[in-house]
Amino acid sequence: MAIDLLQTTLERICTLPEYVSDRELTTNQKRARFIAQDVKDYAEKAPAGLVLDSQTIT
Repeated sequence: MAIDLLQTTLERICTLPEYVSDRELTTNQKRARFIAQDVKDYAEKAPAGLVLDSQTIT
């Protein structure tokens, strides 16, 4: 039995090749993938981790 190291759907989406994501993902999934791949460019540090606000990602 293989252990799935990718815990969330977003983690799995981020590992897809570009040609697959272009063809298979919805607009919202593509946006989430784009942000998640470079989250430090969009997020601010906070005591609990990283914080994104909706104005940053629209």
